[in-house]
Amino acid sequence: MSEKLKTWALVILTLGFTAGVATADEITVNYTGDNVIFGGLCTDASCTESVLFPHGPNRLNWRKSDTVTLDLDAGTHWLLFHNFNIGGPSAGNNPAAVLAEILGGHGGPNYSSSSWEYTTDFVTWYSAAEYGNNGGTNIWTNVNRGPVAGISSNANWIWTGGNESAAYFRTSVSVPEPGTLALLGLGLAGVGFARRKANR
Repeated sequence: MSEKLKTWALVILTLGFTAGVATADEITVNYTGDNVIFGGLCTDASCTESVLFPHGPNRLNWRKSDTVTLDLDAGTHWLLFHNFNIGGPSAGNNPAAVLAEILGGHGGPNYSSSSWEYTTDFVTWYSAAEYGNNGGTNIWTNVNRGPVAGISSNANWIWTGGNESAAYFRTSVSVPEPGTLALLGLGLAGVGFARRKANR
């Protein structure tokens, strides 16, 4: 096979591979909460409807984590958790909260409140706050006497910033369109072709 044909074959293979990768992205979510009533993948930004995750065995035990892996198509997706403090607020210091790490997707791991929002009525969404990281100085670490296993110590407890005993928390996950990665693959193939030509 001539060098030119080899180069074009590489371009076609690269485009096919990158376009295939871009159509779905595997996301792993390790989570717990005080307490998680349900978690789901929202059908749109309003999060009023969601496709529920299979209930993890520890969904009502905030001292243990659950894991779910999702294959997401290209676009923006929202993850929703309904957290309800079953014991209710006590001494003004027992709020509903979620602890989660989202691995995969584009933009790196999500450990913090930067893209988390909460609502209590599905009318108004507010920026969520951080109560402290997994294993740091906070009420959950104090009661549990350590971090929740299965979730990174970089992950933060996300809460409302108040003392609501129930809230819905959402965050977005972005998967690029196929064309974005295909263009990247074409660029890489072009660089390879140019270097090969220069080395002749």
